[in-house]
Amino acid sequence: MRRRKVWISLALMAGFLIAGGGTLYVLLSHRPNFYRVAQMSESRERTAQSGEFVNRYTGLMNSVFNRYPDWWGAFTTEQVNAFLQEDFLKSFGGDNNLPDGFHDLRIQIEEGKLRLGCRYDTLLLSTVLTIEVRMWLVANEVNLIGVEIVNLRAGALPISRQNVLDYITEAARQSNIDVKWHRRHGNPVAIFRLQADQVRPTILLHRFELQPGKIVIVGRSTEAPVTHSVERPSSLGKN
Repeated sequence: MRRRKVWISLALMAGFLIAGGGTLYVLLSHRPNFYRVAQMSESRERTAQSGEFVNRYTGLMNSVFNRYPDWWGAFTTEQVNAFLQEDFLKSFGGDNNLPDGFHDLRIQIEEGKLRLGCRYDTLLLSTVLTIEVRMWLVANEVNLIGVEIVNLRAGALPISRQNVLDYITEAARQSNIDVKWHRRHGNPVAIFRLQADQVRPTILLHRFELQPGKIVIVGRSTEAPVTHSVERPSSLGKN
């Protein structure tokens, strides 16, 4: 009788472990709905949307670097996702820009909120990592952008945010962006200052907004334009 009870206990324990492992696998394998929706099959439309993103981004950067008095850019969710699945992979280094194991970036833009997802694969793990943030231009300050980390998940499981905080801090430092961390409703909030090493910034952000399905950036230069002739891109004036 005692031996039978031992075998029953072992069987129950094994059942719990298998069930727990199965549940963990299901949770890690979960793909958020926005990530599935962002998948775009290869097509002329995807190529066109990606090209539009490249044109708008290049135009915005040219306007900034050549010190046009006023500049702006608008980028839709579809354009960004098309770029991440097209020109980013073909012409901009693709996964070589990401840490080992990361690939297939996708985004979703909502009112004041952005979700970024990517695949993460190793020999023992395959999941979709998702970070959800709120972003805004800090009022009555110069070139300050606030980023609140609302959620960080592997599949459907919440995970520690500390490694992400360290990664953001280091990436900002390398890009000459000062970052300070605070807390808001229990969430970590990064305050980024652009051109942190300059007493007088050469650019001033007037708007940085996350609208439903769109990112809008508006600013101006504080120095005189570069004198050599550069064609102003016409694509920035279109929605």
